[in-house]
Amino acid sequence: MKPLLIAVFFLAVHGLAQEDKALATLRSDAPLKDKADACRLLARVGTSNSVPVLAALLADESLSHMARHALEQIPDPSANAALRDALGKLKGRLLIGVIHSLGVRKDADAVTPLAAFLTDPDPAVAGAAAQALGNIGGHALPLLEKAMATAPPTTQLAVCEGLLRCAESMPGGQAAAVYEKLRNMPDLPHHVRVAALQGLVRCRGPEAVPLLAELVRTETYVPASVAVRMLAEIPGPEATKALLELIGRVKPDTQILLLQTLGDRGDRSASTALAPWARQGSSAARVAAIRTLARLADPGAIPVLSDLAKDPDSAVSTAALAGLTGLPGKAAETAVLGLLDEANATLRIAVIDAIAQRRVPGAIPRLLKVALDPDTRVAIAAFQALGELAEASEIAALVDALVHTRAVSAAENALAAVCARQPDKTFCAERIVDGLKKAQGEPKLALLRVLGTIAGPQALAAVRAAAQEPDPQVRETALRVLCDWPTPEALPDLARLATTAPDPKFRILALRAQLRLIPAQTASDQQKVSQIRDLLPLMDRPEEKRLALAALGGLPTVESLALIRPYLSAEGLKQEASLAAVAVAEKIVSSHPAEVADAIQQIQT
Repeated sequence: MKPLLIAVFFLAVHGLAQEDKALATLRSDAPLKDKADACRLLARVGTSNSVPVLAALLADESLSHMARHALEQIPDPSANAALRDALGKLKGRLLIGVIHSLGVRKDADAVTPLAAFLTDPDPAVAGAAAQALGNIGGHALPLLEKAMATAPPTTQLAVCEGLLRCAESMPGGQAAAVYEKLRNMPDLPHHVRVAALQGLVRCRGPEAVPLLAELVRTETYVPASVAVRMLAEIPGPEATKALLELIGRVKPDTQILLLQTLGDRGDRSASTALAPWARQGSSAARVAAIRTLARLADPGAIPVLSDLAKDPDSAVSTAALAGLTGLPGKAAETAVLGLLDEANATLRIAVIDAIAQRRVPGAIPRLLKVALDPDTRVAIAAFQALGELAEASEIAALVDALVHTRAVSAAENALAAVCARQPDKTFCAERIVDGLKKAQGEPKLALLRVLGTIAGPQALAAVRAAAQEPDPQVRETALRVLCDWPTPEALPDLARLATTAPDPKFRILALRAQLRLIPAQTASDQQKVSQIRDLLPLMDRPEEKRLALAALGGLPTVESLALIRPYLSAEGLKQEASLAAVAVAEKIVSSHPAEVADAIQQIQT
């Protein structure tokens, strides 16, 4: 304990030293900023010793505000006395500031002198007095009530604010009486009456429910909406019951507000009573009721939402389906999936979309079944959802669905999307190769194309075999897949194809594919250049030569520069050759300066 007392002592001594220093600054001819800083310091460390100096500054146009701020913080009655004494000496802005400070300090002894300013001809002074009296509260109330009876329009709002502030510090019953008086003054502005109503509701709590309910029922939309918001903040079943009872007694726009408010409250006991409103009334009100049912997440609402998802009103059905798919639990999931059995194709498509968006657990088996629907629109939607939701364990079933569906393109896209997400490409290829054995026609072509996106030895072997099949469509698709192969493992096949393919277009495609894949190998740059050199005699068109030049430009060796140089004078290829030569030259100039110099000279001539 002794160390703590010592610390407190030293802090006090330090504070007194700071106070003395600040007071010396205020008594001196120091600059205005230094004096303002001194006032700020006195607000923290000032004592009764500072009051006379600060009081003298209350009449100073430049420092009055800072002096008041310091006096407001000094915990000594002399600060109150100094502020009260200044009331009779100041005018205008400075007087208003002192009045405000007395309100901040809640000086009960200032009530009588402040009341004299309630009738001041300056509305700003009268208003400041009313607000300060409201802060002080207590026996200022009758003075404010008296002023309210005669207050001119210029100060009426300030007196109202004073009364509201005064009520905030009073016991519940007395405060309620003040709020009730203000609320029942029809000539007061709307926001004042709303504030009074809010205060009354705070005082009465659940007992204010009948009053608010009556306001909702009888007032126009704006005041009714205020009452609804206040009802929403009252806890307990009485407010919920009142909101429910009001739905059938108000106009549609207020109905919607009531329904939304019930959702905000989150009271599940309202679910049963809400169900009829989801089935009747305007479309907008029904949608609001449905959304509230969904927000309350009561399992008892599942049959209602499931039934309304089939409603002919599209806004209603969409809201019901969205609410149903958003509910947690197995029962809601079962209800959503059950809608896939409906005959309405538009509904089934909407259900599938909702399943995909909300990633409904356990939906994959049902989606695989729906993917075989005779309605192609439904099948396409199912495959789109499967592409987003299916994982490795469903690949075999997805392949089987592709083989048997009429929506082959959608199935192909879904299968490719699922395989792209899987780290084990061999597993994916095995499932697809198994499907190839039983696939015919367009499904077989689709599976070959998916294998091309997967790559890997097993996928390549299957495509290579398909390229030898007698069916011309299968053979052509396999060759195109080979030419689009994403990895260098297909280079040997492409090399053979570039020289042996009976169709010139495939020889060209194979050449282009090699030029794309050769730079991607893990071989040395010299080996890559050698491979491109072997391809150059096979190129008859400038298009492939440009690709070769671009590939050589990315291989910084003296050999690649030597291959590029003959094209520096070739008509139609000079620009590409120059770009490639410069790209290589920049990388090898230090090791092969002579060759680079010759190439640059050739470019410049």
